[in-house]
Amino acid sequence: MLKILGIKIRIRDKGGLYSNIQAVVVCNHQHSFDLFIIGSILPKGTVTLGKKGLLMIPFFGMLYWIAGNILIERKKHKSAIKTMKYVGKIVVEKKISILIFPEGTRSWGHGLGKFKKGAFHLAMETGLPLRSVVISSIHKNIDIGRWNAGEVLIDVLPDIQLPKEREDVDDVIASIRGTFIDKINELDQNLLNHSRTA
Repeated sequence: MLKILGIKIRIRDKGGLYSNIQAVVVCNHQHSFDLFIIGSILPKGTVTLGKKGLLMIPFFGMLYWIAGNILIERKKHKSAIKTMKYVGKIVVEKKISILIFPEGTRSWGHGLGKFKKGAFHLAMETGLPLRSVVISSIHKNIDIGRWNAGEVLIDVLPDIQLPKEREDVDDVIASIRGTFIDKINELDQNLLNHSRTA
């Protein structure tokens, strides 16, 4: 699909992405292309967490579910909490990693959205490290109207172990989100500099 769209992927720093260590993986969510982009680099043994509404997308929804990805109903808070506990149990028992978009929805070029707490609580409860995958800005660097639409630059940050104390979660999330913002700006600048010298 990426070849059809003319999108090139370059991982500048793979970090621990291809290690055998399980993790809760978080990634910025910008566009419908994200699933193709992140899907092209995720190692085996990694599933994603998505909303049940994806099942309504013809063909894709059913394939997404059959592939072992986990679906939750986001609108029902109690159901989501119960599901996240179930997700944690499955992740640990099956020894898999799980990718979650902490923004919860696509930003569509409006900057990094607010991070929801689910992924971070999951990392705390399971004791798994948090692995951050940061993708350069789609809206700034990709033009689907061109044959060669552009390049996506990705960095995988070193794993971090979150504290067990839940009262610290807001500060932890704010710090990680700030790191994402800085890294996205760095990746975008790198692509800009690369295009100037190409």
